[in-house]
Amino acid sequence: SDGYKQIIMIGVTIGVNPIYKTLARLSSRCFQEMTDIDTIILTEADFLKSNLLHPTALKLKVFDYIKDDNVCYFDADWFCIKNWNPTIFNNSKSITACNDFVLNIDFPKQYPEYDSRKFDDYHLNNLSFHPITEIRYDYINEIKTFSGIKLEYGKWINTGLWIANKKHHQEWLNKSLEYYIGTVGHHPEYYEQPAMNRAIEELVLEINYLSRKYNTLIVSEKKWSDSLVGLHIKLKHHQNFMDRIISNHIQTSKQVNEYFFNGK
Repeated sequence: SDGYKQIIMIGVTIGVNPIYKTLARLSSRCFQEMTDIDTIILTEADFLKSNLLHPTALKLKVFDYIKDDNVCYFDADWFCIKNWNPTIFNNSKSITACNDFVLNIDFPKQYPEYDSRKFDDYHLNNLSFHPITEIRYDYINEIKTFSGIKLEYGKWINTGLWIANKKHHQEWLNKSLEYYIGTVGHHPEYYEQPAMNRAIEELVLEINYLSRKYNTLIVSEKKWSDSLVGLHIKLKHHQNFMDRIISNHIQTSKQVNEYFFNGK
């Protein structure tokens, strides 16, 4: 049955340098516990052989490291805390991902009305629902200037979590890599993401947008909707969380959940 699981999908994250190595172990464990899918962690050795500028760009070569056709990629600071079956997106022609964090309620004005917010309904397919004052134009304009992207920002994805398959998306990753090492380059804060979204634009790729609950940026707000599946932790705002991982007080998805939802 383990062989069958691997044929279906594999989870991949990146753990280079001591901090992210530690995070990647926990992130992988959370993913395995909540999805029952095996994972691999790309390491410093993989990075050193890659000749890439930054470890996160290893995701652009993900199919070089796995035998599986379907992959669920997640950053080491993304933690799955609720049961989820990403294999329903296997072999899809669409890339499966969440919208990028282009609204102020994503960051920095973190969900002031989280009790009433329906995370299942949170999509940006129609940005007319959002007043201009809610849009992160400083961020958007920076990425447009950097990457030359013209794709409407409501269609950008956050590349901290995505599901793809070799048949339909190898070309996307190849084009992303081409942009990353070429005309777009490495962004000092958002790394390979501008190149990946520029490649989506260039190839006119279809995106299956997951609701925000699968990839919510966790910054300052302490109380969150219990519908959340994936927590994308902004680590510089959560030093205590890091300390508890390093000291082995947080080792499971249940403990991540308790830390952010029950204050334990």
